[in-house]
Amino acid sequence: MILDFYDNEDKTKGYITGKTRQGEELNFPIMSLSIAVVTNQRRKLTGAIEVGEIAAELKGYAKSIAGSLYVVDKRRKESTGVSDDNDIQFSKGLG
Repeated sequence: MILDFYDNEDKTKGYITGKTRQGEELNFPIMSLSIAVVTNQRRKLTGAIEVGEIAAELKGYAKSIAGSLYVVDKRRKESTGVSDDNDIQFSKGLG
């Protein structure tokens, strides 16, 4: 979907050429989108700070992978700490 907003030439090159505020011409990569999904479906969340920390961790991981994608936190927390089920699920992409 994101690629629909680019000219064929730019898609082939993998970047667009633009100017910075200082007038310097630079190449900018094709845009991608990374989304982190945090829910309380598999564990109790204690507050906004915890949600923010989990989202930041997932977003950092999503941004380390090329292309557009979303990651969903599916880990469970037990009363004694984090369980062995600490997997992070990934999509195949957004477009």
